[in-house]
Amino acid sequence: MEESSKHTDEKLQQWLEGSLSTAEWEAYKQSIEDPQYLEQLEKTIRQMDQWEVPKPKLTTKQAWEAFQGRIVELDKTPVVPLWRKPLVMSIAASLLLIFCIWFFWKAPPVEVYSPVATLMNYELPDATSIKLNADSKIFFSSRGFKKDRLVKLQGEAFFEVKKGSQFVVESDYGDITVLGTSFNVYAREDRFEVACATGKVQVTVPGNTPVILGAGMSTRFEDGDMKVTQSFDPEHLLDWQKGDFYFKNTHLPVVFDELQRQLGITIIPNTPVEGMIYTGFFNRDDRDAALQSVLEPMGLKYQIRDDTAVVE
Repeated sequence: MEESSKHTDEKLQQWLEGSLSTAEWEAYKQSIEDPQYLEQLEKTIRQMDQWEVPKPKLTTKQAWEAFQGRIVELDKTPVVPLWRKPLVMSIAASLLLIFCIWFFWKAPPVEVYSPVATLMNYELPDATSIKLNADSKIFFSSRGFKKDRLVKLQGEAFFEVKKGSQFVVESDYGDITVLGTSFNVYAREDRFEVACATGKVQVTVPGNTPVILGAGMSTRFEDGDMKVTQSFDPEHLLDWQKGDFYFKNTHLPVVFDELQRQLGITIIPNTPVEGMIYTGFFNRDDRDAALQSVLEPMGLKYQIRDDTAVVE
Protein backbone atom coordinates (compact mmCIF):
# COMPACT_ATOMS: atom_id res chain seq x y z
CA MET A 1 0.00 0.00 0.00
CA GLU A 2 2.82 2.37 0.90
CA GLU A 3 4.61 1.66 -2.40
CA SER A 4 1.36 2.27 -4.35
CA SER A 5 0.85 5.62 -2.62
CA LYS A 6 4.41 6.63 -3.43
CA HIS A 7 3.87 5.77 -7.08
CA THR A 8 0.66 7.84 -7.15
CA ASP A 9 2.48 10.83 -5.64
CA GLU A 10 5.16 10.55 -8.33
CA LYS A 11 2.54 10.50 -11.10
CA LEU A 12 0.78 13.49 -9.54
CA GLN A 13 4.03 15.43 -9.46
CA GLN A 14 4.76 14.59 -13.12
CA TRP A 15 1.28 15.73 -14.12
CA LEU A 16 1.64 18.99 -12.17
CA GLU A 17 5.00 19.69 -13.82
CA GLY A 18 3.51 19.14 -17.28
CA SER A 19 5.88 16.26 -18.07
CA LEU A 20 2.99 13.77 -18.30
CA SER A 21 0.84 13.93 -21.43
CA THR A 22 -2.96 13.95 -21.24
CA ALA A 23 -3.10 10.44 -22.71
CA GLU A 24 -0.58 9.11 -20.17
CA TRP A 25 -2.47 10.73 -17.29
CA GLU A 26 -5.82 9.30 -18.42
CA ALA A 27 -4.26 5.84 -18.88
CA TYR A 28 -2.77 5.95 -15.39
CA LYS A 29 -6.10 6.96 -13.81
CA GLN A 30 -7.78 3.95 -15.38
CA SER A 31 -5.00 1.61 -14.22
CA ILE A 32 -5.54 2.14 -10.49
CA GLU A 33 -8.20 0.59 -8.30
CA ASP A 34 -9.95 3.84 -7.43
CA PRO A 35 -9.83 6.28 -10.42
CA GLN A 36 -12.50 8.46 -8.79
CA TYR A 37 -9.93 9.40 -6.17
CA LEU A 38 -7.63 10.96 -8.80
CA GLU A 39 -10.52 12.50 -10.71
CA GLN A 40 -11.56 14.35 -7.55
CA LEU A 41 -7.99 15.56 -7.06
CA GLU A 42 -7.76 16.64 -10.70
CA LYS A 43 -11.01 18.63 -10.45
CA THR A 44 -9.77 20.40 -7.32
CA ILE A 45 -6.36 21.15 -8.87
CA ARG A 46 -7.94 22.73 -11.93
CA GLN A 47 -10.00 24.95 -9.65
CA MET A 48 -6.85 25.85 -7.70
CA ASP A 49 -5.12 26.82 -10.93
CA GLN A 50 -7.56 29.74 -11.20
CA TRP A 51 -6.54 31.08 -7.81
CA GLU A 52 -4.14 33.98 -7.52
CA VAL A 53 -1.27 34.09 -5.09
CA PRO A 54 -2.05 36.69 -2.40
CA LYS A 55 -0.26 40.03 -2.70
CA PRO A 56 2.04 41.05 -1.23
CA LYS A 57 3.70 37.63 -1.62
CA LEU A 58 4.54 35.83 1.60
CA THR A 59 7.90 34.38 2.40
CA THR A 60 8.09 30.67 3.16
CA LYS A 61 8.35 31.45 6.89
CA GLN A 62 5.36 33.81 6.82
CA ALA A 63 3.25 31.32 4.86
CA TRP A 64 4.07 28.53 7.35
CA GLU A 65 3.24 30.75 10.35
CA ALA A 66 -0.08 31.73 8.77
CA PHE A 67 -0.85 28.08 8.06
CA GLN A 68 -0.08 27.11 11.71
CA GLY A 69 -2.34 29.89 12.94
CA ARG A 70 -5.15 28.61 10.76
CA ILE A 71 -4.70 25.12 12.20
CA VAL A 72 -5.09 26.54 15.74
CA GLU A 73 -8.35 28.23 14.71
CA LEU A 74 -9.66 25.03 13.18
CA ASP A 75 -8.83 23.08 16.35
CA LYS A 76 -11.28 25.31 18.24
CA THR A 77 -14.10 24.66 15.78
CA PRO A 78 -16.25 21.53 16.29
CA VAL A 79 -16.41 19.42 13.14
CA VAL A 80 -17.95 16.15 12.02
CA PRO A 81 -15.19 13.48 12.35
CA LEU A 82 -14.99 12.63 8.64
CA TRP A 83 -11.22 12.27 9.02
CA ARG A 84 -11.81 8.76 10.34
CA LYS A 85 -12.78 7.64 6.85
CA PRO A 86 -9.63 6.39 5.02
CA LEU A 87 -10.61 7.89 1.64
CA VAL A 88 -11.28 11.32 3.14
CA MET A 89 -7.95 11.21 4.99
CA SER A 90 -6.12 10.27 1.80
CA ILE A 91 -7.75 13.01 -0.27
CA ALA A 92 -7.15 15.63 2.43
CA ALA A 93 -3.48 14.72 2.76
CA SER A 94 -2.98 14.75 -1.01
CA LEU A 95 -4.77 18.07 -1.39
CA LEU A 96 -2.59 19.63 1.30
CA LEU A 97 0.52 18.35 -0.46
CA ILE A 98 -0.70 19.58 -3.84
CA PHE A 99 -1.64 22.99 -2.44
CA CYS A 100 1.85 23.42 -1.00
CA ILE A 101 3.39 22.38 -4.32
CA TRP A 102 1.08 24.77 -6.20
CA PHE A 103 1.70 27.69 -3.82
CA PHE A 104 5.48 27.50 -3.86
CA TRP A 105 6.07 26.09 -7.36
CA LYS A 106 3.56 28.18 -9.35
CA ALA A 107 5.90 30.10 -11.61
CA PRO A 108 5.11 33.75 -12.39
CA PRO A 109 4.77 34.60 -16.09
CA VAL A 110 8.00 35.24 -17.97
CA GLU A 111 8.11 38.80 -19.31
CA VAL A 112 10.38 39.74 -22.22
CA TYR A 113 10.60 43.43 -23.12
CA SER A 114 12.29 45.08 -26.09
CA PRO A 115 12.95 48.69 -25.01
CA VAL A 116 12.47 51.84 -27.07
CA ALA A 117 15.00 52.12 -29.93
CA THR A 118 15.81 48.39 -29.66
CA LEU A 119 14.98 45.32 -31.75
CA MET A 120 15.29 41.99 -29.93
CA ASN A 121 15.52 38.34 -30.94
CA TYR A 122 14.08 35.79 -28.49
CA GLU A 123 13.62 32.02 -28.55
CA LEU A 124 10.77 30.35 -26.67
CA PRO A 125 11.18 26.98 -24.84
CA ASP A 126 9.74 25.14 -27.89
CA ALA A 127 12.40 26.72 -30.19
CA THR A 128 9.88 29.15 -31.72
CA SER A 129 11.79 32.33 -32.63
CA ILE A 130 10.42 35.83 -32.10
CA LYS A 131 11.67 39.17 -33.32
CA LEU A 132 10.32 41.92 -31.06
CA ASN A 133 9.97 45.46 -32.35
CA ALA A 134 10.89 48.45 -30.18
CA ASP A 135 8.71 49.07 -27.09
CA SER A 136 7.10 45.62 -27.36
CA LYS A 137 6.74 42.81 -24.85
CA ILE A 138 5.58 39.21 -24.55
CA PHE A 139 4.41 37.13 -21.59
CA PHE A 140 4.29 33.35 -21.28
CA SER A 141 4.30 30.62 -18.61
CA SER A 142 7.54 28.66 -18.45
CA ARG A 143 5.87 25.63 -16.83
CA GLY A 144 4.42 23.25 -19.38
CA PHE A 145 4.92 25.68 -22.28
CA LYS A 146 5.77 22.95 -24.80
CA LYS A 147 2.38 21.40 -24.08
CA ASP A 148 0.24 24.56 -23.89
CA ARG A 149 1.89 27.05 -26.23
CA LEU A 150 0.38 30.42 -25.34
CA VAL A 151 2.04 33.84 -25.69
CA LYS A 152 0.57 37.23 -24.84
CA LEU A 153 1.81 40.17 -26.94
CA GLN A 154 1.81 43.91 -26.44
CA GLY A 155 3.27 45.78 -29.40
CA GLU A 156 4.65 44.23 -32.58
CA ALA A 157 6.49 40.97 -33.23
CA PHE A 158 7.34 38.52 -36.00
CA PHE A 159 6.88 34.84 -35.09
CA GLU A 160 8.46 31.77 -36.68
CA VAL A 161 6.57 28.97 -34.98
CA LYS A 162 8.05 25.49 -34.60
CA LYS A 163 5.69 22.75 -35.70
CA GLY A 164 3.96 20.98 -32.83
CA SER A 165 0.83 21.47 -30.76
CA GLN A 166 -1.49 24.43 -31.22
CA PHE A 167 0.27 27.79 -30.78
CA VAL A 168 -1.78 30.84 -29.71
CA VAL A 169 -0.83 34.51 -29.59
CA GLU A 170 -3.17 36.64 -27.48
CA SER A 171 -3.41 40.43 -27.60
CA ASP A 172 -5.76 43.07 -26.21
CA TYR A 173 -7.52 43.18 -29.57
CA GLY A 174 -7.68 39.60 -30.84
CA ASP A 175 -6.02 36.17 -30.95
CA ILE A 176 -4.01 34.29 -33.57
CA THR A 177 -4.04 30.48 -33.70
CA VAL A 178 -1.45 28.50 -35.71
CA LEU A 179 0.25 25.10 -35.95
CA GLY A 180 3.52 25.87 -37.71
CA THR A 181 4.03 29.06 -39.71
CA SER A 182 5.53 32.54 -39.72
CA PHE A 183 3.53 35.72 -39.32
CA ASN A 184 3.65 39.31 -38.09
CA VAL A 185 1.39 40.84 -35.44
CA TYR A 186 0.91 44.55 -34.75
CA ALA A 187 -1.20 45.18 -31.64
CA ARG A 188 -1.08 48.65 -30.12
CA GLU A 189 -2.90 51.99 -29.99
CA ASP A 190 -6.28 50.49 -31.01
CA ARG A 191 -4.76 49.04 -34.17
CA PHE A 192 -4.54 45.28 -34.71
CA GLU A 193 -3.00 43.87 -37.88
CA VAL A 194 -1.88 40.34 -38.76
CA ALA A 195 0.12 39.38 -41.86
CA CYS A 196 0.90 35.75 -42.71
CA ALA A 197 4.25 34.99 -44.40
CA THR A 198 4.05 31.18 -44.57
CA GLY A 199 1.47 28.52 -43.68
CA LYS A 200 -1.94 29.55 -42.35
CA VAL A 201 -3.23 31.41 -39.31
CA GLN A 202 -6.66 32.02 -37.84
CA VAL A 203 -7.38 35.52 -36.53
CA THR A 204 -10.17 35.87 -33.98
CA VAL A 205 -11.52 39.22 -32.81
CA PRO A 206 -14.48 39.32 -30.37
CA GLY A 207 -17.69 40.19 -32.16
CA ASN A 208 -16.28 39.36 -35.61
CA THR A 209 -16.21 36.21 -37.74
CA PRO A 210 -12.79 34.47 -37.52
CA VAL A 211 -10.58 35.05 -40.56
CA ILE A 212 -8.25 32.43 -42.08
CA LEU A 213 -5.10 33.90 -43.65
CA GLY A 214 -2.80 32.10 -46.06
CA ALA A 215 0.71 33.12 -47.11
CA GLY A 216 0.76 36.63 -48.55
CA MET A 217 -2.51 37.65 -46.88
CA SER A 218 -3.16 40.17 -44.12
CA THR A 219 -6.09 41.58 -42.20
CA ARG A 220 -6.53 44.70 -40.09
CA PHE A 221 -8.94 45.45 -37.25
CA GLU A 222 -9.35 49.18 -36.86
CA ASP A 223 -12.05 51.48 -35.50
CA GLY A 224 -14.12 48.52 -34.31
CA ASP A 225 -14.24 46.78 -37.68
CA MET A 226 -12.32 43.93 -39.32
CA LYS A 227 -11.07 45.30 -42.64
CA VAL A 228 -11.18 43.29 -45.85
CA THR A 229 -8.28 40.86 -46.15
CA GLN A 230 -5.51 42.32 -48.29
CA SER A 231 -2.73 40.78 -50.35
CA PHE A 232 0.86 41.87 -49.80
CA ASP A 233 4.43 40.94 -50.62
CA PRO A 234 5.72 38.71 -47.76
CA GLU A 235 9.14 40.30 -48.21
CA HIS A 236 7.73 43.52 -46.74
CA LEU A 237 7.31 41.75 -43.39
CA LEU A 238 11.07 41.96 -43.06
CA ASP A 239 11.18 45.73 -43.60
CA TRP A 240 10.93 46.80 -39.96
CA GLN A 241 13.39 44.09 -38.98
CA LYS A 242 15.90 45.75 -41.31
CA GLY A 243 15.12 49.17 -39.83
CA ASP A 244 12.90 50.40 -42.68
CA PHE A 245 9.43 51.79 -41.91
CA TYR A 246 7.02 52.48 -44.77
CA PHE A 247 3.82 54.53 -44.61
CA LYS A 248 1.01 55.13 -47.08
CA ASN A 249 -1.58 57.86 -46.47
CA THR A 250 -0.82 57.79 -42.75
CA HIS A 251 -1.67 60.55 -40.28
CA LEU A 252 1.53 62.35 -39.33
CA PRO A 253 1.05 61.92 -35.53
CA VAL A 254 1.07 58.13 -36.11
CA VAL A 255 4.38 58.48 -37.97
CA PHE A 256 5.72 60.61 -35.09
CA ASP A 257 4.81 57.81 -32.66
CA GLU A 258 6.90 55.35 -34.67
CA LEU A 259 9.81 57.78 -34.93
CA GLN A 260 9.81 58.21 -31.16
CA ARG A 261 9.62 54.45 -30.60
CA GLN A 262 12.44 53.64 -33.03
CA LEU A 263 14.80 56.56 -32.36
CA GLY A 264 14.30 56.86 -28.59
CA ILE A 265 13.45 60.56 -28.79
CA THR A 266 10.53 62.84 -27.90
CA ILE A 267 8.92 64.86 -30.69
CA ILE A 268 7.21 68.12 -29.73
CA PRO A 269 5.23 69.74 -32.58
CA ASN A 270 4.96 73.52 -32.24
CA THR A 271 2.63 73.61 -35.23
CA PRO A 272 -0.64 71.72 -35.90
CA VAL A 273 0.07 68.35 -37.55
CA GLU A 274 -3.14 66.37 -36.84
CA GLY A 275 -4.55 66.86 -40.32
CA MET A 276 -1.33 66.11 -42.21
CA ILE A 277 -1.05 62.87 -44.19
CA TYR A 278 2.32 61.27 -44.93
CA THR A 279 3.44 58.75 -47.56
CA GLY A 280 7.08 57.65 -47.52
CA PHE A 281 9.58 55.86 -45.31
CA PHE A 282 12.44 56.29 -42.86
CA ASN A 283 15.33 54.14 -41.66
CA ARG A 284 16.02 53.95 -37.94
CA ASP A 285 19.82 53.67 -38.24
CA ASP A 286 20.38 57.43 -38.72
CA ARG A 287 18.35 59.75 -36.48
CA ASP A 288 18.79 62.96 -38.50
CA ALA A 289 18.22 61.23 -41.82
CA ALA A 290 15.07 59.63 -40.44
CA LEU A 291 13.67 62.96 -39.23
CA GLN A 292 14.51 64.66 -42.52
CA SER A 293 12.86 61.84 -44.51
CA VAL A 294 9.57 62.51 -42.73
CA LEU A 295 9.62 66.26 -42.04
CA GLU A 296 11.12 67.81 -45.17
CA PRO A 297 8.42 66.46 -47.58
CA MET A 298 5.83 67.94 -45.21
CA GLY A 299 7.50 71.37 -45.27
CA LEU A 300 8.48 71.10 -41.60
CA LYS A 301 11.75 71.88 -39.83
CA TYR A 302 13.13 70.67 -36.50
CA GLN A 303 15.72 71.39 -33.85
CA ILE A 304 17.32 68.76 -31.62
CA ARG A 305 17.69 69.52 -27.92
CA ASP A 306 19.22 66.54 -26.11
CA ASP A 307 16.76 63.72 -26.90
CA THR A 308 13.93 66.03 -27.95
CA ALA A 309 13.03 67.15 -31.47
CA VAL A 310 11.05 70.40 -31.60
CA VAL A 311 9.11 70.59 -34.87
CA GLU A 312 8.22 73.97 -36.40
